[in-house]
This record gives sequence, C-alpha cells and structure tokens, in this order.
Amino acid sequence: TVVSSYKAGTVDFLPLTVDYREKFAAAGRYPGGFFKREARPSDGEVLTMRLVDRVLRPLFPKDYHSEVQVMIQLMSHDEDVMPDALAGLAASAAIQLS
Repeated sequence: TVVSSYKAGTVDFLPLTVDYREKFAAAGRYPGGFFKREARPSDGEVLTMRLVDRVLRPLFPKDYHSEVQVMIQLMSHDEDVMPDALAGLAASAAIQLS
C-alpha cells in the first residue's frame, strides 16, 4: 500500500516511511511464549525496510517533498526465496501505479 500527502512539506528532503511486516504464518510459524502477538519488527524486517527505502528513493523526482508511506505485508513466501527483492519490486510497482 502506498499513500502520499497532496501538500508539499516545508522540508528540503523526501519524507519516506517504509513499513515491512512479515506475518509469522507466512513461514508456517505462530507466535508463542512471551510474545504472543507480532508487536515490533524483527531485525530482519528492519533491514528489509532499509533496503526497500534505499531502492525507492531514486524513483522520486528531486523536487518531490510530500510525505510518502509505503506499507508492505508479507502474507506467504517460499523458504528457498528471499522475500527482500520481492518486497522492493512490489513497493516500486505500487508507487508507479499510484
């Protein structure tokens, strides 16, 4: 999902927020123990957020200063395929379509 503000911000940079969440059920796991819910992002999810952010920033024009939020939820994946590249591809496709 990609959303953007219509008004340009007063800042001189692109305020881009990327949120990537991998659902535990996507890998066949279910949360248990102390953390019963999927509360905070894991280290792998944070690294994927940074990777997608780094891939998306060059797609925007230099004078675009509106706030942009990209939300990616991985619902299912294959254990043999790294979902990082697919998350970046999905995010860039969503930005191009919106």
